[in-house]
Amino acid sequence: MSCIYRRTAFAAASLDVPSDYAFDVFKQLDTVTDSKRIDFISLVQFARRYRKLSALHKETTVLSQGYFPPTIGAEMGPYPTPDYSPWVEMLDRWTSEFLKLVNERTSVATKKSLR
Repeated sequence: MSCIYRRTAFAAASLDVPSDYAFDVFKQLDTVTDSKRIDFISLVQFARRYRKLSALHKETTVLSQGYFPPTIGAEMGPYPTPDYSPWVEMLDRWTSEFLKLVNERTSVATKKSLR
C-alpha cells in the first residue's frame, strides 16, 4: 500500500518513474502477488466509493480510524481548525489524484480487473 500512496504523490508532483518500482500495479496487475492485487483493487474501490459520499459521510470516514479533536491542527499543523474539513479536503485531493492516475496509467487488462 505504501508504494501506491507514494506513487500517487510522486505522480501529482510529476516525479513518478514507473521503472523505479519492482513491479507496476498500474500496468501489470495480473503479474503481482494476490495480496498486492487485492490491495490495489481495494484501494481503487475505496477511492471510487469515497468520491460519491456526502460531506457528512466523508467526515465520518475520516473519523472511522479513531476520534481525534478537530483542534489537533494547532498541535500537529500550522493552524487550529474548528472542524474536520482539512482532513476531508486532504482525502478528497488524494482520492482525486489517485483515480486520475488509475484512469491515465492503467493497462486495458488492469482496467478490466477493476470493474
